Amino acid sequence: MIVGAVLAGGTGTRMGKGAVPKQFLKIGGKEILLWTVENMLRYKGFDKLLVLCPAEWTGTAEALIGSLEDGDLRDRVEVLTGGATRTETLMRAAGRAEELAGADDAVLVTHDAARPFVTERVIAESAEAAAKYGASAVAVPQVDTIFESADGVTVDAVPDRRRLFDAQTPQAFRVSKLIELYGGLSEEEKEILTDGAKIFVTKGEPVGIVIGDTENIKITYPADLITAEAILQSGRGPAPEKGKKE
Repeated sequence: MIVGAVLAGGTGTRMGKGAVPKQFLKIGGKEILLWTVENMLRYKGFDKLLVLCPAEWTGTAEALIGSLEDGDLRDRVEVLTGGATRTETLMRAAGRAEELAGADDAVLVTHDAARPFVTERVIAESAEAAAKYGASAVAVPQVDTIFESADGVTVDAVPDRRRLFDAQTPQAFRVSKLIELYGGLSEEEKEILTDGAKIFVTKGEPVGIVIGDTENIKITYPADLITAEAILQSGRGPAPEKGKKE
């Protein structure tokens, strides 16, 4: 079984748009979350797609899912309440995937709600790499020079950028392995988690790299909305499905 999960639990405080979480803002006349869900559903391998968002926004998310024209697609989506942290949201998704899979192991493909331009190719390769390695992470090779500084005032080191990657999502996991490794973390290790891949790295487990796309941007700041609109206007994002008008 392959389960997708759109992690929409954040409130987007860096966006500065008031009370509306960034995943519910619009680009191209449609909510970012809906773009993301529709593009995740292009991958036909999902048995179920989970959408995890703040409790007070589950009704809004359910209404958006209900607006999908294709009833079969609507039936593949389940809205859940996310956790207080990204890690808690991830583990809620893992727990639900485990319930859905029953005695079978599941692959869970997680994706940021604020990355609306994910492609079917990236999703498929993420699921395949997770099945092979136990976990996978989408990334693109680093093109900028990176400075390392302990104090934020002077440069301590300049890492070789040929060994560096910019992390994106999806990240995918064999659910049984994810739950097992997370359960083995100390409280100190749990406190410094930033994503699911770090759980595997912390425990010395492999994480396969899937090469992403430069258009797979994360909308974090107001300027990112302008970039997203430009991607839509240029047609560089995932193309609309045949016979469907946006």
